[in-house]
Amino acid sequence: RVILDASGDWKRKRLPDPSLVIVRKNRDLGGRETLVPPRLLAGVIPSAFLDSHSFWQGEGLTIRGYPNNPKDEWFPYALEVVPLPNGGAEIVRREARRLTQLVMKTAPVAEDGIRRQEATT
Repeated sequence: RVILDASGDWKRKRLPDPSLVIVRKNRDLGGRETLVPPRLLAGVIPSAFLDSHSFWQGEGLTIRGYPNNPKDEWFPYALEVVPLPNGGAEIVRREARRLTQLVMKTAPVAEDGIRRQEATT
């Protein structure tokens, strides 16, 4: 009987847990960014990047990963995770110091979900 009730009542609605939302103003992008915890990106982004980057979502759907250590030997670059219309995502490598310049010049995604032109400076 003790084991039978150990899982709780599955019919009872689970109430939302309290949470903390971290927001920062990014003057380079001209908007606000919200921190995306690594646990929410597990299975979407390779775990090596989750350990080496902090991910922030801008006011659009694009998520940008900034390196935790810009002098890192393996991952000294920034990342952009751009959602595609088909439900997938494209992960693009960017130079950390030039990320904002590149974001503004990135080509739009075509109807078939393929980015036709790389960002240029």
